[in-house]
Amino acid sequence: MSVQERGSFMHAPFGAWYHASKHALEGWSDCCRLDLKPFGVNVVIIEPGMIKTELGDHAMRSLNETCKGTDYQAIVGKFVKNAAAFADNGSDVSVITNVMSQAINAKHPKRRYMAGASIREMLFVRNWFGDSVFDYLLSMMLK
Repeated sequence: MSVQERGSFMHAPFGAWYHASKHALEGWSDCCRLDLKPFGVNVVIIEPGMIKTELGDHAMRSLNETCKGTDYQAIVGKFVKNAAAFADNGSDVSVITNVMSQAINAKHPKRRYMAGASIREMLFVRNWFGDSVFDYLLSMMLK
């Protein structure tokens, strides 16, 4: 079982390093699913939306510290403020542990499970309205 944010299909300002790692994990998990299937091993990907954890706070503090005194300082400050408001609406981690339990106990588990705040809405916007609209909405976090 691989738990990875939907970061392989999403992106956000100042998150290139993070989303690149999510693309890598997505591909790795998909390959493992094919490679291990002949041995009866199911590889399942759990894709959380916004979940209330300390990771976001830590990442934002680190981003702020890294950008102090640089040309990015003002725009990062706006992003951190707006991202914090968005993160406050995250789901409790129990949403993900419940989905993990469901996948473990399924006779024929799905390849992917999505759960948590905003994940379906964000994917809907990106899939139906395209990258330019999605990028525009993300850029609003920088204002």
